[in-house]
Amino acid sequence: MLLQTFYRAINHNILNDLFLELFITLGFLLVITKSLFPKRFSLNIKSPNIYIFEYEAQVGQRFSFYNLIHFVIKLAVFVIFFLALIHYYQFMAPINIQPKILISGLFKIFFVYSIIKSLIEIIFTFLIKKNKYLNKIMFIRLAYENYQVFYLYFLAFLIYFLPFHSLLFFYVIVTISTVWLFINLFNLYVSIRKHLDIKKYQIILYLCLSEILPFIVVIGWIIFQIL
Repeated sequence: MLLQTFYRAINHNILNDLFLELFITLGFLLVITKSLFPKRFSLNIKSPNIYIFEYEAQVGQRFSFYNLIHFVIKLAVFVIFFLALIHYYQFMAPINIQPKILISGLFKIFFVYSIIKSLIEIIFTFLIKKNKYLNKIMFIRLAYENYQVFYLYFLAFLIYFLPFHSLLFFYVIVTISTVWLFINLFNLYVSIRKHLDIKKYQIILYLCLSEILPFIVVIGWIIFQIL
């Protein structure tokens, strides 16, 4: 029992160190992005819709430096956000998985998650015979993802260092995060309706396949790993 407690204490300290390293590194990346693209960065975190209107001419530039650096930031932010939730949960139900293995697994699953979303978009636009909309739908989706990432970054920090821990409050955090996710999905739906000539049921199908289904798979993987 004493050995198990000692092992968990070591894991807890390692997790704290790794989280802070990731958080600080991400902070530098966000500052660099803000310095290199001040107007674009500011518009993106204020309003995805204004950003889409302002930079619509750059549709198709998925591999621009701005999008590539945001791809790295997005992966890391998703990792630290779920790391914060897992860290909070382990105060009620200790987890024995090694922090480095956990973080490595989170990076891998979110990388696969991002690739699958892009593949689903390609298949979706092909099936509805709207291939010409592929670049536009990816551009709109990335605008909303980049917007979410900035706020998830700070939310992860707040969750990780909350001074109190209860199972009830954990479920409150998860519920609020889920509601916020669906609000953003609704805004994404409205934006796609506004900018693209796609039927309502097709957009709903797209969101279910490219956003909700992969997300459920990721959550299932995380639960399977920590329980």
